[in-house]
Amino acid sequence: MSEDMMKRLDEKLSKVLGSKEAAEERIAEIEKKYEGRISGLDARLLAADQSLAEQKAHIESMEADFNAKRFRGGSDDLLAAIPEQHKGMIEFVKSNPAVDEKNRLSGGNVGAIEALKAEDPIKYIAVASWFHAKLMTAVQQQKNNAVELQKWHQHSENLMKALGGVDKAALAEGTANQGQDFVPTIVEAVLGRVIKDNSVVRRAGPTVIQMTSQTHNLPRLDTDFSAYWALEAGTISDSAASATHFTAVALTAKKNTGLATASIELLQDSVVNINDFFLVHLGELMARNEDQAALAGTGHASNPFTGLRGATGTNAPSASTTDVSMARLMACAYAAQDQSCRDGAAWWVHPFVVRDALQLTTGAAGSPWLPFLPFQNMGQTQNLLGWPVYATSVIDRAGTSTSSYVYFGNPKGLVLGDRMGTQFDLDPYSLFTKAQINMRVIRRTGIAVWVPKKFSVMPGAIVL
Repeated sequence: MSEDMMKRLDEKLSKVLGSKEAAEERIAEIEKKYEGRISGLDARLLAADQSLAEQKAHIESMEADFNAKRFRGGSDDLLAAIPEQHKGMIEFVKSNPAVDEKNRLSGGNVGAIEALKAEDPIKYIAVASWFHAKLMTAVQQQKNNAVELQKWHQHSENLMKALGGVDKAALAEGTANQGQDFVPTIVEAVLGRVIKDNSVVRRAGPTVIQMTSQTHNLPRLDTDFSAYWALEAGTISDSAASATHFTAVALTAKKNTGLATASIELLQDSVVNINDFFLVHLGELMARNEDQAALAGTGHASNPFTGLRGATGTNAPSASTTDVSMARLMACAYAAQDQSCRDGAAWWVHPFVVRDALQLTTGAAGSPWLPFLPFQNMGQTQNLLGWPVYATSVIDRAGTSTSSYVYFGNPKGLVLGDRMGTQFDLDPYSLFTKAQINMRVIRRTGIAVWVPKKFSVMPGAIVL
């Protein structure tokens, strides 16, 4: 048993020392030193321990040498800041220091980073590790994983500090050649923008279906059954004499997307969280797409759903004028005869329609017949003739520059199908040589007017 073990130790020691001869010399040296006091197996174990100690000393010497190359003195803790899972790459870079000439010439930042391979492999891996940590922080933030988010954020902070990212000028900041050029221009960490009106259809309470395939067929009753009074012992008439009472409405998921390209410099240097801003802002615009498609979708490639404006079977209110008037609004609300079309109903209108409705007067005294109902002291009306109103700029001035559409009905007659949640992806590889990344948002949604008779669509409302 001991001979087999000694043979294995000889093989391992040969690999560590580089040759069988070197291993034999090391073993012979130890056997001579401890002649008569240890066995051959003990000699091999001592030789292995000695070789490991020498390797450890060599590695520590190499690390000290590479740290010294940074000319930052004994306080340099860059190696310690690199996460353990990335430290193993340092030896690979040391043994493969060649610089790719294509990357060296592709741009100043890429070339400078590429040159670090030969000049300072530890700093090269630290830069790559910092970028990876920033990307992982963004990914975990979107996944709402607080533990992983904190871990990667701490890695990025430690690396930034070790790389010198928090150094500031200490000279005269008002003079260019005495320090002004070293002081960063301050950008407030808030991005000013106009938040677009969005999600008015979802907020109104449509029927929402979690889709399990690309297309769902929604059954719909198009022709009512009949019920009859029957005489005693009389024949009961067929309540569904026609074979065409039912049809199917296809709910098909389509991609609602957004894509942006950002440079590494923007992601690294911006005090604004660009990832969060991109996700939130694109999410708003994608919700706005949903609203536009549900209300005024044309069914064409760029707007693949048919909305209320183009749906067959909606109610068309009749009125003699195009002005916003009580008569026109009442005609729209009561174009459908069934009360179920008004129970739980809502309006979707251009903001100017609400503005003009609030100014309508009646009688000689000119008192407003639509009371001004403030909402949380914000001065916004939340209902029109007793039904919730969603005043949104999603509804454009269709047809001419001064006219718009008014939509009214029970939101349950609209169906939104969600095939998947909002997916946020980062791609740092496709534009690798340009030091840019792609950020993409995708949401697959289906939109269908399930029951057109629950809605009234009134065109031609003047919104000067």
